[in-house]
Amino acid sequence: LALLYDYLHKLLYDFHVIQADETPCLVHRDGRPAGAKSYMWVYRSGCMRLEKQIILYEYQKTRNAAHPRKFLKDFKGICVTDGYQVYHTLEKEREDLKIAGCWVHCRRRFYDALETIPKQGRKGTIGYLVVKQIQAIYREEGKLLDLSPEERFRQRQVVVKPLVDALFVYLKQNEPKIQAKGKMREAFDYALNQERYLKVFLTDGDVPMDNNASERAIRGFTIGR
Repeated sequence: LALLYDYLHKLLYDFHVIQADETPCLVHRDGRPAGAKSYMWVYRSGCMRLEKQIILYEYQKTRNAAHPRKFLKDFKGICVTDGYQVYHTLEKEREDLKIAGCWVHCRRRFYDALETIPKQGRKGTIGYLVVKQIQAIYREEGKLLDLSPEERFRQRQVVVKPLVDALFVYLKQNEPKIQAKGKMREAFDYALNQERYLKVFLTDGDVPMDNNASERAIRGFTIGR
């Protein structure tokens, strides 16, 4: 199967948008003590191109940057990931690699922050209004799924980009009101630190606004764990 794997690895470089993720897994027979933490990495073609799908897994003993650096060494284009700093480090090392962020990870942090507030007190809070704005972005993006990449890009500029820009204006205006510690502070910090990466999907109709496709591809290992 190594021949097939290497062939698909080369084919993956033909896509200008790919996606990546990694998750811990426990392996008991790789020369280390039982229960030692390893990682399964996944690399896949961009999910917006449904006619050709490639999904490759790579087992490694660590989460070190050396692994994606080697796997992606000949890839030129956009890679959609979560906010793991390793990918951002790779982007800084190269001029032909751009990292796109994941809106699901951003949204999830605000959901988690809202869970710390009693239900009857959530409506009208800053966190609640942020979640509503992200939901509006997803709702408008969902209407564009059946369009060509070119038309999707144009519609994003008209409909989605103003919503994204408005959200980040709202976040920056209200950031001083957020307590210095807690889940809401973590959600705000994540969103503002990731702004550059979260906006990349607006620049290319082939870039999904989240990394859900990679998470689905790696879910079997997560469930197994």
